Amino acid sequence: MPLDHVDADVLLQIFTLVDVFTILSLSRVNKAFHSIASAKQLWLAIVRDLSWRGLLDPPEDSILATLSTTALKEEVRRVVVGPRTWSGSSTAPPTLSRQITFSIGDLGTSGSETKFLPGGRHVLIYPERGASPFPDGVECWEVHGGRRVWGWSSPGYRVYRATFDIRCGGSEAAVVLRVTCAGPDHLIALEADLKTGESRDILNLPVGPWFATDVAISGDFFACAFALRLTLLLVNWRTAEFILFSSPDHPRTTVACKMPTSIHHTRTAPGYFVVADPKRGTDGSTADELRIYAIASFEYLWRSVNNLSLDHHMDLTGMPSTTIALPASHLKAELGYHYLQLSVGQSPVHDSTYELDVNLQVSSPAPRDRSHSLHEYKTDSPIPMWAVRRRSRGTTSACRPDRRQSRG
Repeated sequence: MPLDHVDADVLLQIFTLVDVFTILSLSRVNKAFHSIASAKQLWLAIVRDLSWRGLLDPPEDSILATLSTTALKEEVRRVVVGPRTWSGSSTAPPTLSRQITFSIGDLGTSGSETKFLPGGRHVLIYPERGASPFPDGVECWEVHGGRRVWGWSSPGYRVYRATFDIRCGGSEAAVVLRVTCAGPDHLIALEADLKTGESRDILNLPVGPWFATDVAISGDFFACAFALRLTLLLVNWRTAEFILFSSPDHPRTTVACKMPTSIHHTRTAPGYFVVADPKRGTDGSTADELRIYAIASFEYLWRSVNNLSLDHHMDLTGMPSTTIALPASHLKAELGYHYLQLSVGQSPVHDSTYELDVNLQVSSPAPRDRSHSLHEYKTDSPIPMWAVRRRSRGTTSACRPDRRQSRG
């Protein structure tokens, strides 16, 4: 049956099941579709869905329900392109849209480090209450309620970093902690309930003195790089299995401190393992690549974490992948450090689409002008659509329910 013969209330329900791009496209078909695409009920459902997925930090529900259709559209627009004042054509300075203040008590004698988690509902705090340069624990606080919803600490342990994958509308999280103690460093994976404050340990992996960096978690997988060993670790924390890869083959140099001058960064997305591969051209300019591997292609490589050893690894070179050559930068890296930092997040506009932000950092002996560039790459096959954005010299999203349930 053609859609223009369907009752308006049924059409409204259909519109709530598609992504923002499709809604905007349908709104141009005819007046009836435009009217449905302008309904407040529809945009309220969209805002709630984006919030559930950790892509939007909306006002509290009591305030959200009072917003007009225009205001709801503006909330969605903000998450897609940023506030209007960020536009290059804006003559107004950035303005404060809302401010929340709450007390978090004693942070210790050394202060603390804080970080927002995706979705803007929670903030991560690393209290420093001792003489050690590293925090003795980590705490997660709810922004709107101003209350501590979860924390982790253990006698003798210090926390380098905590990496979160917020799920189920912000009520749960998968967490990977990189910690140190009197012995070897550890990677600890756990599940945290942000409503009850309870958590359940899943894995505790001793990784020795090899300095795990760039820890990332998505779904059932987490990954990290070992800079001093030039290896990449991929872990399925639900099945307690791992694969250790040698970094993709490329020219490497080291400096006096024996740290590699180019390091691979990794991320995971549903079904995929993404590696940012820093390369250099013959003239010293950057010639970087992204390599996207289907995790299903690693089916016969998994080993139990009980046999974890950083001395035996698989060669990632030659593994089937989608390779994206990033546009070359004029920044020269032949004598300095050359790093790529990678982040992956869901697109707020397209379903089954993930956005990759690639930030290039290059240092060289001679000072150079700062430059910025933005590139976009999209492909439909053999992976879901990816949008790749790259920023030169820059610094650097949770359980998704059935949309019919999340857009009540």
